[in-house]
Amino acid sequence: MKALAVCPSRPNCVSSLATDKPHRMPPIGFNGPVVAAQERLIGVIRLIPRSEIAKDEPGYLAVTFRSKLFGFVDEAEFAFDEKSGEINFHSGARSGYYDFGVNRSRIEEIRKSFMEQKRKR
Repeated sequence: MKALAVCPSRPNCVSSLATDKPHRMPPIGFNGPVVAAQERLIGVIRLIPRSEIAKDEPGYLAVTFRSKLFGFVDEAEFAFDEKSGEINFHSGARSGYYDFGVNRSRIEEIRKSFMEQKRKR
């Protein structure tokens, strides 16, 4: 599994690998092959306005999200671990101190949509 960026001390980032409560979120679970989970996550991300997949490699995605009003950029990484059936992630603001919970909310929406896609199949 590719190493993901570490959250800085600022409150503008979340990660499934963080050890401190303010930054920590659980990984996204999946069943089946990584290829299928990655395709499903790509489909979810493409539905998010102003999202761009910057890197799509086997078992790894790098994505940018741009805010509508000011054009602030958030960067996210997703690493797929077939053995554990987990998608680990890091999502944080490229600049600034606060993100007003935007990254946490976005990851929750991605998780929800990802799980809904699973039920539709």
